[in-house]
Amino acid sequence: MSTTLLSVVICTHHRGGESLGRCLEALRQQTLPCNDWDLLVIDNNSPIPVPAEWLQWHPRARLLAESEPGLNAARRRALSEVQADLVLFVDDDNLLDADYLQQVLSLAQRHPNLGAFGGWATAVYEREPEPHLRARADAVALNHRLQSERWGNGHVMECLPFGAGMVIRREVARYHLKRLESDPRLRGFGRSGELNLFCEDTDLAWCAVDLGLGCGRFPALHFRHLIPASRVERGYLLKVAEGWAFSWLMLHRVRGLDHPELQPLRGWWHWLRQARRWLALSASEREFEAAHRRGLNRARSLPLESLAPASKA
Repeated sequence: MSTTLLSVVICTHHRGGESLGRCLEALRQQTLPCNDWDLLVIDNNSPIPVPAEWLQWHPRARLLAESEPGLNAARRRALSEVQADLVLFVDDDNLLDADYLQQVLSLAQRHPNLGAFGGWATAVYEREPEPHLRARADAVALNHRLQSERWGNGHVMECLPFGAGMVIRREVARYHLKRLESDPRLRGFGRSGELNLFCEDTDLAWCAVDLGLGCGRFPALHFRHLIPASRVERGYLLKVAEGWAFSWLMLHRVRGLDHPELQPLRGWWHWLRQARRWLALSASEREFEAAHRRGLNRARSLPLESLAPASKA
């Protein structure tokens, strides 16, 4: 099989249901002809194996199995397989707009200085979140309308693409794989295991910055994000809030980056301001603030070596 400019990667822990099928159907409706892009599906220990016939419509599709659990492991396997100049990660609950792939190629040509870029999502909720949880659910669902292009160098948050719908260049992929091989702690990031780590997407995007390239987000890249009812429940959202705070600070520690929460203890005025802020919060907001603080406290105290996955016997 000859190489193309673009490889589309789906890493899935398929449990049945409609989301993966709808994701593939949205790809099938792309305006970019199938012969102009590759499709790679990584079946990551799915309880229900991905049916091979679901990919028969694509002449350049491959279905591979990865036994090591976790999104990080599945993406490592994918990046070791693809040969295209651009790699697009699509989650199995993403429905890309029909022109998404064409827009990816256009933006990559217009912005050769960007090593990682993505877009924005509209949440499609199975069950609408409760009003007091709406903002939290929208954040998890990436439900944020993007009005203008945002791109630049450095670690600027507003320019960082989400993992869903993110595009990286081949040199970024190769560099990322080398870092994962040389630093086992980075392999601990990703949605798997008891630590509930996130931020593997951020580390991947920051690999572009390491190489002197930029990151960006673009309104032209839009997809719908399917959100099951379980992901708008209070308990799940609190778990995510704690996990994100923990992961964000741990990633800064692993990368040796500065973060205000890693600075020495501050004076009484700081704690007074924190107390006033706490008293101004609603009961629901206090729950999430407490979860956030738990994540930060764990990240400050946990040895970095504990992130490295246990080696297999």
